[in-house]
Order: sequence, then C-alpha cells, then structure tokens
Amino acid sequence: LGLTISAGTDKDGKARVAQLKVDSIIYRADILDIGDVVIGVNQTKTIGLKHEQVIELIKQSGEQLIFEIEYDLPKWRTYCSSADRS
Repeated sequence: LGLTISAGTDKDGKARVAQLKVDSIIYRADILDIGDVVIGVNQTKTIGLKHEQVIELIKQSGEQLIFEIEYDLPKWRTYCSSADRS
C-alpha cells in the first residue's frame, strides 16, 4: 500500500498515518496525509487497539480497504474589516 501507521494504545495513543511512500497506491490516491488519525478499518474501530492489531486489520482487508479517518481542518485566518467593528 505504501503507508506507515504509528501508535496504538501500546505506543502513543491513536493510530496515525506516519509516512506515505511516494508513488504508492495510497500516495497516488491523494486521500491521506501524514498525521491523519485512522479511527476505523473496514468498519472496525481502531480506538483502544494496540499497534499490531491495527496493522493486522489492514493486512487482513483483502481486496477492499476502507479507512475511517479523523483529521484536522486547516486553520483559516479571520479577517475583520473596519465596518465589522462598529
């Protein structure tokens, strides 16, 4: 697939995308970013699972792999015009 998952309950909390291999399937799909939290794999929640358990879910996925992802929205600057201040 071309991704590295870090963490799990036995490591550093939530399972996160740690690395994306350039030109891999996942990289070319352009749907994941480093730091995204994997909260589900094929409708199985990963919260509370150890790192190896998350990896096994991915390995056992067969021909279809569905990730449920949690990610941070980009920070947007807030602009205020002088008309808004009155």
